[in-house]
Amino acid sequence: MSPQVFSLLFGVNGIALIIGTQSVGRLNDYISEKTFLKFGLTLSNSAGALLLIALLLKAPLIAVAIPIFFLVASIGIISTTSFALAMETQGHIAGSASALLGLLPFVLGSLTAPLVRDCR
Repeated sequence: MSPQVFSLLFGVNGIALIIGTQSVGRLNDYISEKTFLKFGLTLSNSAGALLLIALLLKAPLIAVAIPIFFLVASIGIISTTSFALAMETQGHIAGSASALLGLLPFVLGSLTAPLVRDCR
């Protein structure tokens, strides 16, 4: 794919992430976090399965891009709701819990970065 198509798909997936996170915030008064989490996990599993099928069948780009869009949107839903559910019970140590949840991705990233090797 050309650099222009790649940048377009990258931007569209950024919008998918925004849609996923914003939908949780906007609909939080009507739908519980647990329901959102279940929906996000179901969406993630479904989009992942469709993506796997599309890749195994060597489908065209659009058939791969659509499941990726929904997979990225589900990441926004899952991360937002799981963070809210984790913080819900930590009222007395909310600051420390938030700091730990913010630190964890960086620690895991630093531990896994050396495991990635150049495959050229």
